[in-house]
Amino acid sequence: MRSTLLRCAAVKRVVGVLALVGLGLVLPKAAGAQEEDERAETRVVQARKYVLGHEFFVAGGWLPLDAFEKAVTASGGYALHLTQELAVEVAATKSFVYDTALRDQLLSLGKTPLESSEPVSQMIAGAVSWSPFYGKLAVSSGGLLHLDFTLTAGGGYGWFSSTARPVALWGLGMRTYLSSTWSVRLDLRSLHFIETDGWDLHNEVSISLGLAASIGGAS
Repeated sequence: MRSTLLRCAAVKRVVGVLALVGLGLVLPKAAGAQEEDERAETRVVQARKYVLGHEFFVAGGWLPLDAFEKAVTASGGYALHLTQELAVEVAATKSFVYDTALRDQLLSLGKTPLESSEPVSQMIAGAVSWSPFYGKLAVSSGGLLHLDFTLTAGGGYGWFSSTARPVALWGLGMRTYLSSTWSVRLDLRSLHFIETDGWDLHNEVSISLGLAASIGGAS
């Protein structure tokens, strides 16, 4: 009986030792996993690497909406970044109109093409931009691309060959940062030229790609 009790006590001691050893192995791993999760969260949630200040930009673009006459554009402007997310800008645009072959094709088929609205010849506009979305994209070479995405709304004035109209605009944009100074902008904007007689709308879509330089920002 005594030997049985001794064996039971020995078994309990062995079980206790194994339990302590198991806890000693598990607890550091759990703590390490928690610490790794916290480090990962810190890496993901970061402030913007690049903060813009006074921005000067030039861009080339396209007005593709009209079926008979399209235009390529050249733009230049200035933007003041009030915060990391909010900016105001002003830009001037010059269009170079060219005809498509559609009108001649319709005439050769004996069909009369519908009247179309000519693309805007010149335009000056101001806008407010909000950039709430910022992120990083890994590339295959091991580098990182820093991107932000922008919502834009504003207005201005446009000149056609024989008329001039106010314009309202809104759109989306994406910026890729090359350095603390240089970045590339891609802008897609919807333009609505308002004919004051009868409030007729002449709509355009502008697609532009530009190079921007920022002075007075941070990185």
